[in-house]
Amino acid sequence: MTNTENPYESPAGGGTLSPDGGPRRTLSLSGWHLTLWVAVAALAAAVAVSACLSYNQVAGTDKTPLHIATVAIAMSLGPMVGPVANGGLSGGWLGMVPWTAALFVGVAASLAPFAFARRPVRPTAYWLAWAGYLMMTLLWFASAVLALAFALS
Repeated sequence: MTNTENPYESPAGGGTLSPDGGPRRTLSLSGWHLTLWVAVAALAAAVAVSACLSYNQVAGTDKTPLHIATVAIAMSLGPMVGPVANGGLSGGWLGMVPWTAALFVGVAASLAPFAFARRPVRPTAYWLAWAGYLMMTLLWFASAVLALAFALS
């Protein structure tokens, strides 16, 4: 096929171009998804450790290092970190199930284009898919921070 027959074929023959002339990008799950998730999880874990240490000073309680480490690791559970941080939380873990389920569906939906598209797309669609994943990742861990703040209050 020559360049006159397919306007999206690269003049150099190195792939396809988007209608605006830029290179198309392929949507697929990659190590960057995990890297982003782990980076935000590490930041949330650092916030959890700081919050637990501050809670020990202000409330005069003694959360053990093991409990603080458990809370930091549990930040990946999203809103379910609340019952981990404070087992006597009113409403307990049942109150967090709807929030966790809704956010889990959101994170899964944000990964769906990468899991199922697996084809070259326009740069706009590519960046919108990444923005959606970034937003849901941040929302997941923000809900964990809010649940931790509620549990420690």
